[in-house]
Amino acid sequence: AYVQDTLESRNVEGASPIISDLIHQLRDDSYSVDESARILLFVFWGSQSNLIATTLTAMADITQDPALYQELSSKMRKAVEQNFPDMDSLFGCEPSALNAPEFSVLESIIYETMRFDSVSSLMRLVKEDTYMRGEDDKLYHFAKGELVMMDVRSLHFDEAHFERPEEFIYDRFVDKETHSSLESIKQVRTFGGGGLVVSLSGL
Repeated sequence: AYVQDTLESRNVEGASPIISDLIHQLRDDSYSVDESARILLFVFWGSQSNLIATTLTAMADITQDPALYQELSSKMRKAVEQNFPDMDSLFGCEPSALNAPEFSVLESIIYETMRFDSVSSLMRLVKEDTYMRGEDDKLYHFAKGELVMMDVRSLHFDEAHFERPEEFIYDRFVDKETHSSLESIKQVRTFGGGGLVVSLSGL
């Protein structure tokens, strides 16, 4: 639908001008709408190495446990039936349609996978002089320009933050009453290093 809308108008609201130009170039090169959509999907998917690794790892974690697989399959079938009249509606829907509370478990699975199988550490660049008090009550100075490293795996397996951390719990980040995502999802620190602005107090 996105490709078709872009072909019909060069001013699709919120669309990336780079992607729009690419779609029009594919049309000028005689690619069909379906072919253009497949090419874009390949480009988007292939450019997200972290997403690929996380998705494959999540599938492995789920399929190696038959009981978990059956339970999750049952929940997802029920969620689809409650929100979509048929499969064509599901495949043709906007991504935001999956924000319904019944699908919050999908986000939880991704975050639990990243918690359970995350990189061992993260490195970040200190953007401004910062002081932090440690657990030993000492005051530590982090100078602008220094690199700081966080032991991500220890955080993700800390019982103070995650109950039964050694277990893969697919709905760990779902509120059992409201079925919405829990605030604890923010405790998951994921992916590799980079020059990102990160509050040291959050580490």
